[in-house]
Parts: sequence; structure tokens; C-alpha cells
Amino acid sequence: MVELEILVAQSALNLLPNDVVSLLLKLVPANQLEKLAKYCISVEHLSGGLSNQNYLLKCQIEQMQKSQVLRVNQVDAVWCSRQDEVASWQQAQQIAIAPKLHFYSDNYEIYLSDFIVETTPWNKAYHEYGVNTPRQGEILIGKSNSQPVVQLLAVLKTLSTLPLPKKKVSLLQQWHEYRQQLIASYQQETAEWQHYFNQLDDQSDMVKQWFNALEECLIAPTFCHRDLTPFNLLLNTHGYQNKDLARLMCIDFEYAATSHPLFDFASILATHSLSKQQTDTLLQAYFQWQAETASPSLNNNAPKCVAYAINCYWLFCAMWALLMARDTRQNSFPLYHRYFSLIDFSYP
Repeated sequence: MVELEILVAQSALNLLPNDVVSLLLKLVPANQLEKLAKYCISVEHLSGGLSNQNYLLKCQIEQMQKSQVLRVNQVDAVWCSRQDEVASWQQAQQIAIAPKLHFYSDNYEIYLSDFIVETTPWNKAYHEYGVNTPRQGEILIGKSNSQPVVQLLAVLKTLSTLPLPKKKVSLLQQWHEYRQQLIASYQQETAEWQHYFNQLDDQSDMVKQWFNALEECLIAPTFCHRDLTPFNLLLNTHGYQNKDLARLMCIDFEYAATSHPLFDFASILATHSLSKQQTDTLLQAYFQWQAETASPSLNNNAPKCVAYAINCYWLFCAMWALLMARDTRQNSFPLYHRYFSLIDFSYP
């Protein structure tokens, strides 16, 4: 063990924060960590959030790049089940729609997975926000107008083939759970926080109408990622000379569950900066696929409910921002304002 500690200390892994290095030494099998320390040539902080931190471990083995992503999870992330997350990730990996997960610790503190090299990062080309924003009609992305439509539709089709997760979450249930958590904290929060909660809660009657309409267009729930923003999609161009044929892969399965398929579709429309033509094409292609598939999950009323589903996406984001302001004491109010402004309360 002492020799391994010395090897790690002398390697590029020592560029990681001290607490992360300690986790690696404690949790990763010795042979796997030894190999990682031997071939890792640099470390880069990729991203950080409220539930995890991600680091790129650039590795070189005999002139070949075999880089990995180290993810360090917040252990007490009560808003997700790490066990369900890993199960969903592994199922998606089996059909090549998610990077390979090489290792996860017993208590899910850390993951090690493949790093997907993107020539042009998907989140740079199609960053938030898209539908119902003033910019939408002006956006023209890339030479091929059909490129994102084909790739995003493929993601939705492929995810729908995955086994149903044990975790089941209806849109009404998610709203109810978020609302109950917020109500439980109401008396302890600041006047400003209470004002924002009341601002949301005053719309409850209208929100319930959205849920009712969405429930009526549902035939059967499906596998849902539930957070298909551009930041959770990677364009894997490896092996593709024509980028238009490259495949999108999903990451971050924290919220995956058996749920309403229109929510995944709406999250794509809501967060991707697609042009109006691209949005219309994707709408037509998605509902044509639903109509032609042998086992549709949505009925003919679903196209009328897209706006409700988009509103639900931003509603949950706004509620999440208030939860984060409560749980972390970070200033999440700017996020709340952004999300709340994207909800269209003129529906129905």
C-alpha cells in the first residue's frame, strides 16, 4: 500500500485535490489504480455541480490515448438513487448509447468511465436555450439542417428500447415531492425565498391542468433519462468520416426512471438552441415515429401537450433551484429567475 501511495504521489494523479486522491487510494482496486497512475499524463477539471465533480484523466498507452473521466459524487444526494443511476448507465452502455463505465465504488462515491472525444462539443453547438425563446427564429446551426434532428431522434428512439427502471416517477409525483420538500422548509427560509415559493405555488391550479392533459395523452411510460440537455449529450465522432452520421451518447443518468416519454422529448426541445425549422422537423419526425411504431407510448393528443411538457421541465428546474438554495445555501436565485421566466403560464 505504501508503494502504491508513493506511485500515485509521483504521478499526474497527484494534481487532483487531496481528498480525491485519498478516495482513489481507499476505493479503487490496487491493480487498477496502479495502471491509472502509470499511464495518466495530465489532469483537467471538466465540470462541477451540486451533486458531483468531474475530472479528465488524460492517459497515454503506447502512443494511444485512453483517457478516462473520474466522477466524484456527493454521497448524500437525496434527489437521486446512485444504484438506479448505475443500472441505467450500464443498460445504456450495452447498446452503445453511453460511455463505458469501468469502475464504481461500493457506495457510489466515485466512477471511472471512458472519455468521449468530441470534435465539436454538442453543448457548444446546441447550448441552452431553444424553444419559446426570442433567439429561436434567428438560430441557424451548421451546414446540415437535418443533422441535429436525425441524431436527437435517434437518442429518443434508442432510449425507449431500454428496460424500464425500477424507479417510477410520474410528472405529478415529481411535482408533489418537490412541493412537499419546499413546504417543509418554508417557515425556516428567508422572506425572499418564501416570495419565490409563493410565486410558483400560486400557479398550482394551472400546473395541475398540465399534468392532467399529459396523463391523458400517455399510453404507457417508458425509460426516460429526464435530463436531456446539451450538456448531457456527447457527439461521438470516432470512426465516422461524416460527422452527420456520428452518434450521440448520453451521460449523467442521475434522474433516469420509468416516466412520461414526452418529458424527455420536451427537455430536448426546451434546452437545445434549434432553429424553428429544426424544431418543426423534429416535432413531425417524432410523432410520425410514435404513430408508426408497433407499441406507441403516446396517443394522438400528444402533439397538443408538448407545450405543457416544456412548461413542466422549466417548472421542475425552478423548484430544483429553490431546493438548492435551501440545501446548499448557495445563491441559486439567479437560476430560479432564469427558469421561471421560461415558463409560459398562458397555457392552457
